[in-house]
Amino acid sequence: MDAFEVQLAHMTGRLLDDLQAIERANTARHPTPLTSALVRGCVASAKDASAGGATFNGSGIQGVGAPEVGDSLAAVQEVVFRQRQATMAELVAACRSGFVGAGALRARLRRAPRFGRDDPAADRRTGRVMELFAAALAGRTSTRGGDYAPGFYSVTAHQAFGEVVGALPTGRVRGEPFSSGISPGSGAERLGPTASICSVARLPLELASNGVNYNLGLAPWAVAGEGGAATLQALLEGGFAAGLMQAQVNVLDPRVLIEARDHPERHPGLLIRVSGYSAYFGDLSPEMQQEVIDRTLFEAGIEPEPGDGRAPFRPA
Repeated sequence: MDAFEVQLAHMTGRLLDDLQAIERANTARHPTPLTSALVRGCVASAKDASAGGATFNGSGIQGVGAPEVGDSLAAVQEVVFRQRQATMAELVAACRSGFVGAGALRARLRRAPRFGRDDPAADRRTGRVMELFAAALAGRTSTRGGDYAPGFYSVTAHQAFGEVVGALPTGRVRGEPFSSGISPGSGAERLGPTASICSVARLPLELASNGVNYNLGLAPWAVAGEGGAATLQALLEGGFAAGLMQAQVNVLDPRVLIEARDHPERHPGLLIRVSGYSAYFGDLSPEMQQEVIDRTLFEAGIEPEPGDGRAPFRPA
């Protein structure tokens, strides 16, 4: 954990240094006069928003992949230090190889505690990652004089980042998408929506002054019938009473998503929540469509099959 904290602080510092170079370039070469005329403080100060003329000059910095990092740390603790089923060198070698020839170790890692299963110890790992990220931003101000506010939503970055990040100690292989915002990682929500909500509510959400996104995915049959609305209401009210900050609900049948992927003309108006925003399913990239399908299969209790990325539907 000490080593991770040092690495995180160093890389966050590099990020902010690069960002401030962009801020200075925007001030010098890309002022925004129309926007500035509509932002409080700029007219009174006679300064462009890019130069710090606004009353409020904060910037949001998103921590993408916090659940994956927390789960990775939990897996290292469990498999290497607690059960001593592998050495750190063996684990590093397995990750670098993409778990080629290390299937047994990968299986042990995937059985380690995971965020999203109402496991306080595992949830604290993800919460600690959020705390360290917020601490790395604290005390730094932008070239406009505003604070950097930590947030934990990903829009589509969880797909793009996953494409370039190698294998992780969770057993995740290179190229797989990260979790969406602070939603549990793909395959983690095996104990149902209540456990998932409890895990998310346990996070230090008060640190996320720039916001979060949490996807609460439900299969249609989970909220069907006369009692369906009451079930959804109870889940949301219970979550917010426990400390939930935000939730975006998708009630999706994976069969419909797969049909919309393969025959988009049949579902031109299919609207979904992605990761902090809504979009027509047909407008998403093929990679994002598959990420939503895989996410929904897990939420429906169905394991996507490995292969070419086009997951079939198999009844639970």
